[in-house]
Amino acid sequence: MNHLPVPAVLTVVATAFLAASPAAIAAPDDFIGSYDVKYEEAMNNCSNVGMSLARGTLTLDRKKAKVEVNLDSLPTMMGPPPKAGRLRASSKQGPTTIAGLDGQFSLAGRVEAGAVQFVLVAEYFANKKPLCQQSWNVSGVKRAR
Repeated sequence: MNHLPVPAVLTVVATAFLAASPAAIAAPDDFIGSYDVKYEEAMNNCSNVGMSLARGTLTLDRKKAKVEVNLDSLPTMMGPPPKAGRLRASSKQGPTTIAGLDGQFSLAGRVEAGAVQFVLVAEYFANKKPLCQQSWNVSGVKRAR
């Protein structure tokens, strides 16, 4: 049976360790920045209310231990930092640009390799009671710095 000399074994182990370390894969804040996104409506059970979204800008930023998510004309959403590329965030229920309706917005999806892909859900409320929902498939790429 052939055995590798000790220095060769250490080289193999060190190479495997460095290749598997998170720092070698991506910096922890690589997701931060602005993305050009497009929206494709997936579901809408609202009658005569709701939003029409086509293209926009998504901004991801770190605020202490949270991630702040800003989409054009929507309330700020907050969530945990992405883990294994998974992104989740939600807003508090509050007023919308639609007269008389409150809304709560949430998203779940992926951010990796300079691209985002997620589902955005808008839940609308009238007099604090659920009224209807809309959802969009959202995708985009990070803007060059």
